[in-house]
Formats: sequence, C-alpha cells, structure tokens
Amino acid sequence: MLIAVDAAGGEYAPYEIVKGAIKAAQEFEVEIALVGNKSVLHVLAGKNIKKQNITIIQNALNRLINLS
Repeated sequence: MLIAVDAAGGEYAPYEIVKGAIKAAQEFEVEIALVGNKSVLHVLAGKNIKKQNITIIQNALNRLINLS
C-alpha cells in the first residue's frame, strides 16, 4: 500500500511530518510518498528513504513558484 503524505505545510512542518512518516513506515511496513519541497525532504528523511521504502515527490506548486 502506498500512502501519500503532504509534507509541505502545517505546524512544525516538514520536520514533524517526516518524523511521523518514517515511524509509520517502520511500524506498519507501508510505502510512504512524501509530497513537498524535494531538496528539504531529502535532507530530513536522509538514510530512511531507501531503508524504509520512502519516496519523495516534488510538489507541483513548488515547481510553478520556482519557474516564475
């Protein structure tokens, strides 16, 4: 099962969201797709990306903002 998680906003985001996603991937053995700023999420998820089957997806809105 793949669960997409919006890691782009919210209180204490994205740090707490990434932390929770890693914990969920460990406990429930599911694939997590973090959606947000790819470079920031890569740093926060670190070694857990491959170890815990976590995917990072660049938020389309971030791409639009960066293009303008």
